[in-house]
Amino acid sequence: MIFHKPNWCMIRLLVLVLIFFTKSFNITAQKVFYSADNLEVSIDDISRIITIGGSITETTFALGLGKNVVATDVSSNYPEEIFKLPKVSYIRSLTAEGILSLNPTLVLASDDAKPKIVIDQLRDAGLNFILIKEGLEPSDIISKIIDLGFILDRNIQADSIVQAINKKLNEARIIVDELVKKPKVLFVLSQQTPNSFLVAGSSTEASSIIEFAGGINAFDNFSGYKPVTSESLIEANPDFILFMSSRGESLSHSLTETSMINTITAVKKNQIISMDGNFLLGFGPRFGEAVQTLLNHLHPDVYEH
Repeated sequence: MIFHKPNWCMIRLLVLVLIFFTKSFNITAQKVFYSADNLEVSIDDISRIITIGGSITETTFALGLGKNVVATDVSSNYPEEIFKLPKVSYIRSLTAEGILSLNPTLVLASDDAKPKIVIDQLRDAGLNFILIKEGLEPSDIISKIIDLGFILDRNIQADSIVQAINKKLNEARIIVDELVKKPKVLFVLSQQTPNSFLVAGSSTEASSIIEFAGGINAFDNFSGYKPVTSESLIEANPDFILFMSSRGESLSHSLTETSMINTITAVKKNQIISMDGNFLLGFGPRFGEAVQTLLNHLHPDVYEH
């Protein structure tokens, strides 16, 4: 029997070619991930990604896969690069046609994406559509980032982001644990009528971040978002009023000029805080930074950068 020496030059060349094509076309070894709705999804191509949900989009970019994103939903507004990309409607009113027209190989969506019938249609069409679990606790945020790191083959980057979040949260927690008094904070989402405001109750992102930043939600006696009257705001008498900067001067003007509201502590002391909505409520890679920023607003006398 004659044995031929292996052609090592040819073998090296083949290996280099495989590496080149794998990197160029983002071909990954097939893996399995369980979507938040308990569906098993096989992942083998991440070359054309659509992200749905602000924190999903932000995390994908933070992991270094922004170059693979071909579209986002309209609720995503960070980072700035996404404004150059097509939009696929709103997270809770998705359409199959808009998504399929972009030929994605993978859709990553927050688990509150809707309607379900559209998600089912996309999956029936052969599209890998993964729902990522969201939550109000730091552990939920960390799990989300770790999951996306696994899906996108960016485990090291995910670990780095998690470490940065934990560092900032631990710094904030040390301050919060030593607070003698915590202020009441009112989060206003919008004005419904001249005498009615939509505010955050418990079990909301707003309520959670207020607590992490050393505050007390002024309306923790109900869950979700509900409209309340000016009289209810006066009775709650919050020390601070918090709202998203996208609401602009109109909401600030309404809060300060509406009859009797200008008698509450937050208005009298001009303790009205406006923050970017995705930064404040995104619960993504910048969560630790957002907690520290709000903590600085609520406790400027004890917070140190």
